[in-house]
Amino acid sequence: MNKRFTNILIVFAFCCLSLLLAACQASQTNPSDGSDPANGLSGAAGLNKKPTAVPPANVPDKVTEQAKALPTDVPAATSMPRPTGKIAFISNRDGDKKVYVVAADGENQIPLGDGTTQATTPRWSADGQTLAFVADNEQNTDIYLVRADGSNLTRLTDNPARDDAPAWSSNGQMLAFESYRDGNWEIYVVNVDGSGLTRITNDSAGDTNPAWSPDGQWLAFVSNRDGNANIYVIHPDGSGLTRLTQGDAPNSDPIWSPDSQNIAFRLFPSSGVSNICVIALASQGQTCYTKNLKTGVPAWSPNGQELAFRSSTGQSWEISVVDMRTGQVAHLPSEVSPTGDPVWAPDSLYLAYQVRYNNNMEIFYTDVVTKQVGLLTKDVTATYNGDPSWAQ
Repeated sequence: MNKRFTNILIVFAFCCLSLLLAACQASQTNPSDGSDPANGLSGAAGLNKKPTAVPPANVPDKVTEQAKALPTDVPAATSMPRPTGKIAFISNRDGDKKVYVVAADGENQIPLGDGTTQATTPRWSADGQTLAFVADNEQNTDIYLVRADGSNLTRLTDNPARDDAPAWSSNGQMLAFESYRDGNWEIYVVNVDGSGLTRITNDSAGDTNPAWSPDGQWLAFVSNRDGNANIYVIHPDGSGLTRLTQGDAPNSDPIWSPDSQNIAFRLFPSSGVSNICVIALASQGQTCYTKNLKTGVPAWSPNGQELAFRSSTGQSWEISVVDMRTGQVAHLPSEVSPTGDPVWAPDSLYLAYQVRYNNNMEIFYTDVVTKQVGLLTKDVTATYNGDPSWAQ
């Protein structure tokens, strides 16, 4: 009996010892202090080791292993600069279309041009300090100037005929515009203080769409004086009239390159089709970058490397960009379809444009590098926010 009892005690002691050893091994294999047995560290070294990434619970282990396998010398991604500067635009949030300005991050919206109605075509001076725009007042359509903070509202032109399409000189001292004051459309220039009004074209045909070269030497415009709409250039004093485009197809919307050496424009080879083309001022050599597309007015990036424009092959529109170094055309993917022409940010990294969105007209912007899209305007009292103009 004593021998049998002794054997039982021996077996019981052996079992207890086995359980104790197993528990110790478990505590070393699955530590609760955050150390990782896979890295072979324990004690103080293991306690201070922090995981480089914690995958979400629904990510397969294979993805995690692939991430761990990436080389350690890959540089960290850098975020793009946020949009900077200010954007002028037209909004009817107060019941009538007026000019507003907003910071590029969507903050600090303020009205400009109080007292004007039916405003259109906001255009910044080169230094971003003064805005020109077109508005109706007393049943006249004239050109106004206003400072970026809303001060010094000035009626620059005052004529019963329509004055439209203001274009700044690069030094900010003069504006060119189109006017019907002499019974047909002609190009005029005027100083910003209202003096020096000069008609620089004189033809029974229509002369419209003035665009001042950045070097201040030329004005490009559209005229049908030779029976077809073509691009012409002329000096601001009215001398040096030169026809640039040739052929039977109409042309419109001249836009200068930042170096004043080239002009982008639209060529209309057939109904419903408009090509984006560029002509050199010196050689008059012409290159077209699109074919069989509907396009909008092109916009040259401030760094001169890209042309942006609206394009469509069917019912919807998208933003397209030509790399002027390679001639390649890229289409920016987006879930929104632009209804207005794009304008560049001063840093050439962003484009702003108007979009029909939730039954309202709103202004969006796109990062041309990351292709990310953002909503700039959103006012429940406005059904129209459009015609953006971007300045530093």
